[in-house]
Amino acid sequence: VDRSLDGKSTFRLNRGLFFWVGARELVPAAWRWFSACARHSLAENDDTLLLLGQSALMRVSRALQVRDALHVDLNRPQDNDIADDALSSLDLIFLLLMGAVDTTARVVHRILGVKGSSYGAAWQHADWLAKGVEKGSAFNGVAGSGTEGGPTLTILTTLRNSVHGEALQPLSARKGSAPLQTLVGIPAADAKNLLDSVTALGGQSWLAFDEILPGRFYTDPGILLERLLPLSLKLLNALMETTPVEGLSGVVLDPSQVIPPTEEPFDERTRLSVRWQLGF
Repeated sequence: VDRSLDGKSTFRLNRGLFFWVGARELVPAAWRWFSACARHSLAENDDTLLLLGQSALMRVSRALQVRDALHVDLNRPQDNDIADDALSSLDLIFLLLMGAVDTTARVVHRILGVKGSSYGAAWQHADWLAKGVEKGSAFNGVAGSGTEGGPTLTILTTLRNSVHGEALQPLSARKGSAPLQTLVGIPAADAKNLLDSVTALGGQSWLAFDEILPGRFYTDPGILLERLLPLSLKLLNALMETTPVEGLSGVVLDPSQVIPPTEEPFDERTRLSVRWQLGF
């Protein structure tokens, strides 16, 4: 991630640390959010929020790693095996990103004292959201109707939920003399909500879905991911930023705990190097 001006020395990160630094850089609100979860767990001798906080960031880190594998597959000569690998990676990325978002709901459930089991805590569940928003209306401006987070959440939920039913389908296609390309199709039953959300985010200028087969809409999986990933991270960051973690018992945060440390590997130079290499 760094090389001296004379080229004689380098600073390197192993794979896990590289993507961990990337996750922390791309979700900056997590410095405050996770610090509060950790301090509360220490004060209460209860590691629930500590482990939830770690889990959200670990899932972002793993999603970034799988993203690399997806693009490696999509940039190889395509065949059925490679298409299967690519869509398996895509499924896993959606699971990981949605898992990170769901984790923030469980933290909010606990902080706001929402009634009922935390297993029902999810931003896409209208009944839970109504109970949660009743006590924290600021979330309306993050994932409510009319926000950018709303359609982002719908798209992410729809794609993640494909693991419960009809899988995302690959399709081999070729335009003119271009190389064979792998596309991903969404089930007809899910098409309306997903396409409505795509329209809300900018329609064809944001992401093109084509009805190549009757009732089934297809797009480039690599472009789909690169459009959705920044918005998913933005949503995750906004949810963490809005969560009133200062209300947790045992939490008193000083200024150094809500920003990245200055020491390697979280110093600004290293974080910027990782961000650039990740393409953000």
